[in-house]
Amino acid sequence: MSTVAHQPVELDGRHLSLEAIEAVADGAPVSIAPAARQRVAQARSFVDERFASGEAIYGVTTGFGRLANVQIDPADAATLQLNLVRSHA
Repeated sequence: MSTVAHQPVELDGRHLSLEAIEAVADGAPVSIAPAARQRVAQARSFVDERFASGEAIYGVTTGFGRLANVQIDPADAATLQLNLVRSHA
């Protein structure tokens, strides 16, 4: 790990350079641009509305890939997402 001080890295959700990744790996502080936070909030609202309506949402209320036609009980949706993150970790 480098001991070089880095400028803060602001994530805009659209562009990510190798230099920014390296700076973050070396300990640069990270912030998220307000516009990126707004897009995440809008996406979350979109999914929440569809989830509340009972609509099938790929990977949220359905399985993945070949299991896309398998409905997941809404009570198990949070566990599905946790397991997805764990499987990619």
